Amino acid sequence: MKRILALAVVLVMLAGVFSGCSLYYKLFGYDNEYTGEIYNMYFGEMPTSLDPKDAYIDDSTLAVMSMIYAGLYKYEEDGSVTEDLAEEFKELSFDDQTGELEIEISIRNTRWSDEISVQADQFIYAWRRLLEPTASSSAAALLYDIKNAREIKTAEGKSTKYDLAVYAVDTRVLHVTLQGQKKSDGSYAKPDVDLFKAKLASPLLVPVRSDKVSKLTYWATSNETVPSCGPFYLRTYNQQDNTRTRKGAEIILQRNKYYLRDEEYDPIDKYVKPYQLVLNYSIGKYIPASEADNTTTLGTAVFDASDEQALYYYRNGKMDYLSYVPLEERANYASQATVRTMPFTHAYLFNTEHPLLRQTAVRQALSMAIDRTALANKLVFAKAAVSIVSPVVTEKGETGDAFIDHLTNGVKDYGQLSEAKKMLSDAGIVPGDWSFTIAVKPGDAEAVATAKYCIEVWGAEGLGFNVTLYPTNKLRVQPFTTDNDYDCKYDAYYECYKAGGASFNANTPSDTREDIEPGFDVIAIDVFSASTDAFTTLAPYSKYFSGMALDMTQETTDFEPALPLGGYDSTRYNYAVKSAFESAGLQTRANYLHAAEEQLMRDMPIMPLFYHQYSVMVSDGIENVSYGYGGAPRFTETEHKNYDSNFDISQLRAEVIEMRRKELGLPD
Repeated sequence: MKRILALAVVLVMLAGVFSGCSLYYKLFGYDNEYTGEIYNMYFGEMPTSLDPKDAYIDDSTLAVMSMIYAGLYKYEEDGSVTEDLAEEFKELSFDDQTGELEIEISIRNTRWSDEISVQADQFIYAWRRLLEPTASSSAAALLYDIKNAREIKTAEGKSTKYDLAVYAVDTRVLHVTLQGQKKSDGSYAKPDVDLFKAKLASPLLVPVRSDKVSKLTYWATSNETVPSCGPFYLRTYNQQDNTRTRKGAEIILQRNKYYLRDEEYDPIDKYVKPYQLVLNYSIGKYIPASEADNTTTLGTAVFDASDEQALYYYRNGKMDYLSYVPLEERANYASQATVRTMPFTHAYLFNTEHPLLRQTAVRQALSMAIDRTALANKLVFAKAAVSIVSPVVTEKGETGDAFIDHLTNGVKDYGQLSEAKKMLSDAGIVPGDWSFTIAVKPGDAEAVATAKYCIEVWGAEGLGFNVTLYPTNKLRVQPFTTDNDYDCKYDAYYECYKAGGASFNANTPSDTREDIEPGFDVIAIDVFSASTDAFTTLAPYSKYFSGMALDMTQETTDFEPALPLGGYDSTRYNYAVKSAFESAGLQTRANYLHAAEEQLMRDMPIMPLFYHQYSVMVSDGIENVSYGYGGAPRFTETEHKNYDSNFDISQLRAEVIEMRRKELGLPD
């Protein structure tokens, strides 16, 4: 009976909406846009930039970025590669005398959240942007399989971004020429297509819109200027609490009704079930009436930390999805959480221009003193790191053994304090004579706890150095309004990191002062393994593959390669990375990458500490949450098990469509 009544209601609502619109809207009406549930979620720290080129320097970005952007391919949870926006892949021809392999990739008919079609030119623009010699992006290494890509990035000869061997056959077809490597007999190996697809699955190679990027420097920090080609779009992006409106810091993601969907025939929720995801970053605490006074409004008091707020709401049934638990509560919830290892390694980048930290023996001693297992146990949802390469990265860049399972000289997961002291003594270092700071992202509880632990080990009670935290108030996010009246954000922590150890301007772009802050000595970063290929994690520490901006003001055609952030430069490391790049076989390539990793850990310009783990708790009744690369959540199929339980809405729609087809005289 309920089903019959529901059908009758739908038919009544359909009356009078048949003319001047698509078949779908003739059948269902515009109000059906609001089909779906709203879920409250918590993901920890809010990302401060949603630019794929810049966003991935901490683990807070992965969940949000994977929901608002889509690339040609995507990783499944096991590391395998499947199509996302790619519809068809063709190998056209291969010339073993030049090593050139021509391919074509067609793109599915889909649109951005502002109704603009997703086009081949948008991928080309995004890739050229990464390869600009004056731009800094470690993601450039993902594209070096394409003919001329590396020559463009390093400004060799007269190559420009327009020489990149990629062009649009039509609006939805990409033509790409890959460059194979020379073999010992003088012929060329055919480029590995599967390895290239694995790189294309990286979230750093998604399309970007030139009409947005070219207008605003800080376009990726405002919901008004960030379009989405993924399943959800950025409806709101409130970076800070508003005490006047009592609005908490939050991101609201709303269904992108144009994602993959045939608007003529497909129901509004065919590809994206939920209507909205409310990502809470600051939530009002419930105050019982007995505890309220004349100056307190129920439900508006604020916790000391957003983590505590979120856990409170989860325990009380008001939070559907929780992926970050307060540090002090983690041991109590370890058995309830589902844990996945993320593609982020929390690490310390050393400024190798610092008079103390330029010494390899000092960096090695600092690393040896850390008990990574004890640190990981302290954080609970973490795993001791033995390399900067994440465990989700595979040995040969495709599915298979983890790269770190084949390490020959990874860092120790236990502390060696006495050995570290001896190393410093042998090097003639008197720790008490030296001071340095550790810079961390403000508000990142794990980063702060890690820094405090390292200060204990390296400080007076351990190695004896004078170690302090860089003043976090100097590294905060500062909202500002642009001349075009867009509300944007300036992240001083990111600017400090991007300066590579040099001094930086700590003010917002709209600030007329010229206050300069000193650069970092040691800075905490989350190293992102951008693909399942270890080359993309290791290459940025070689000056020939770093992706850092070149100084194009030089009056020369032979530009000096840009050093990695922190200033590391090793002849042996550079050789190993270059040899891996030029290898014709996957096994030989893997061997060189292991040699590079071993040299990097010997020189220790960057010190791995722990692998981030994605810990998830989902409220009862929430179904069909899936996961991609490194635990990135996918909510496109998520529903509550009791939602629409009175009748089968999909079957109902099918019956209505068939009925209305016949009435309108439409073909089957």
